[in-house]
Amino acid sequence: MALVSKPITKPPESVQSQMDTSFKRRKKLRSSLKAYLFIAPAMVFLFIFNFFSIIYAFFLSLYERISVVKGIIPPAENFAGLSNYAHLLTDPDWWNAFFNTIGYVFGSVFFGLVVSLGIALLLDKAKSGKEFYRVAFFLPYVTSLVAVATVWYIIFSPYASNALVKPNPDRPGGLVNWIFAAVGIPMQRWLIDDRGLFTIIFANGGRVDWLSGLIRLVLVGVLIAGAVIAYRRLNHATGVWVSAVLGAIALGVGWTVLVEVAHLFPWTGWTGGPSIAMVAITIVAVWYSLGFNIILLLAGLTNISRELYDAARIDGARGWSMLISMTIPLLSPTLFFLLIVNTISAFQAFTLFFAILPSGPTRSVQVLSTFYYEVTFKRGSGTDTSGFGYSSTIVVFMLLLIVGVNQLQQRVLAKRVNYD
Repeated sequence: MALVSKPITKPPESVQSQMDTSFKRRKKLRSSLKAYLFIAPAMVFLFIFNFFSIIYAFFLSLYERISVVKGIIPPAENFAGLSNYAHLLTDPDWWNAFFNTIGYVFGSVFFGLVVSLGIALLLDKAKSGKEFYRVAFFLPYVTSLVAVATVWYIIFSPYASNALVKPNPDRPGGLVNWIFAAVGIPMQRWLIDDRGLFTIIFANGGRVDWLSGLIRLVLVGVLIAGAVIAYRRLNHATGVWVSAVLGAIALGVGWTVLVEVAHLFPWTGWTGGPSIAMVAITIVAVWYSLGFNIILLLAGLTNISRELYDAARIDGARGWSMLISMTIPLLSPTLFFLLIVNTISAFQAFTLFFAILPSGPTRSVQVLSTFYYEVTFKRGSGTDTSGFGYSSTIVVFMLLLIVGVNQLQQRVLAKRVNYD
């Protein structure tokens, strides 16, 4: 008896499609599961030390007067809801620290990037010794910030002292003050001086020598005109040097005129500008960040093709126009990255302020990080603005501030970054 084979029937197309989709989904799930298993340790670490800390800080901000956290949940009678947030927005100490922080972030980031870019452009032109300068500029960045702050405290020391003599409060000292005294500039108290920078430079009782100012203003005009004529009439190299010298002299004379006119204004309060103590700390922060910024900017400059510069010179591009229209756009990814990183680092700055101000920050240099430390550990536990509850509120606001500024930078500047 012969066997009759039945024809193999295929499932309908809809069923086959469902089977293929289900197979692909299971395959993708297995692949994703393997990936999640590999990153699970890192995710657990991030959750415990980052995300959980943020959530717990917000939880503690709902309580007041927590001097010591016993257990995970504070006592129920200390629950305050959102009253800490309402009180923070009316706290003058908070607003003082907030505006000081904004000023410090702007000054340290802006001047840090400008100075770093200038030095990087000079090093990029160097024919030899480039490796030595890279190491020399990067060395401070790998040095302990506490050691750096100690050295700069000696440089900006407000008192005259040495190893055998106690500090003399009646006599300024420090390396910077010695240099100032040698060139006839009055010594300053630097790290303990809350006076505004403009108050120190400009205020002199409101007296102005109008005749002298007018003569100097005419001299500035003559120097600028001479610089323009030299740049246009002389050959390129000579004209650039002569115009640069005349321009520098005009700038110096113009500065004296500006100072003379500025004497008419009182320069008190916020118009006095940042305190001289904040200026000193900002100088240290800029100097410390140079190594990191310069190394990355040099790497970005190295990636720019020299053929583009040759083509630009053939088209007539020179100096400033080449920098603005070519170098900076091609360097914009590196500059944007440094802007984000330096901004976040400046908002979180604490070690520098804590180490360079042994007696604690004065009102003019109180930033959010040091304000948080003072609220947590230095204020009495009997006040509403002390302990972990109120300080956790400061931390939450700092987080929102950093995220907000970062998002603003992304929205405004990210579209202008050239990745081509």
